Amino acid sequence: MTEQYEIQSVDMLLTFNGGARVIFDVDKQVATKIQNAVLSATERLKQGKKYGLSFVEVKRKRSLDANAYFHVLCSKIAEKTKTSMDEIKNILVLRYGTALYNVEIPNGADIHQFWSYSRYIGEHDGKSQYLLYKQTHTLDSAEMARLIEGAISEAQQLGIETATPQELAHIQNMWDRTHKKETT
Repeated sequence: MTEQYEIQSVDMLLTFNGGARVIFDVDKQVATKIQNAVLSATERLKQGKKYGLSFVEVKRKRSLDANAYFHVLCSKIAEKTKTSMDEIKNILVLRYGTALYNVEIPNGADIHQFWSYSRYIGEHDGKSQYLLYKQTHTLDSAEMARLIEGAISEAQQLGIETATPQELAHIQNMWDRTHKKETT
């Protein structure tokens, strides 16, 4: 079982036998969970079980406001161009989204049965090659910001009113206040 918790700070003390003792500070909301995990690990270590520790960067998730704004832009562009919202969303993801994988599937197979956002690349050894793009709900803040900036640019070219830079900054500021900003 893998458990992940965001740490606020970390410190290390060297021990006399050449080892080290690591001390983590965590938010009070997860302190009880951490305490239970440590007690469980302590018991299992006594039983000869092995445990490891890894550090991974915690990435801030994107704002639901950002997602809602992207869908508003898609809707306005679809209305203006008399195109479906799904088609506009697909176009924008392929232009401004984040590429994920190159895949090959049998010729004649419909990639859209497997993946929403894909760009046909060509054929190789009798198979169709596609570049798959990340689903919008999996984008991080930076990726979503790039997608929204592209959607804003497209909307402005069509004469569609978009949020001002100040309004966008306000959306980001609201996100930062409700979610702890990453510190460097």
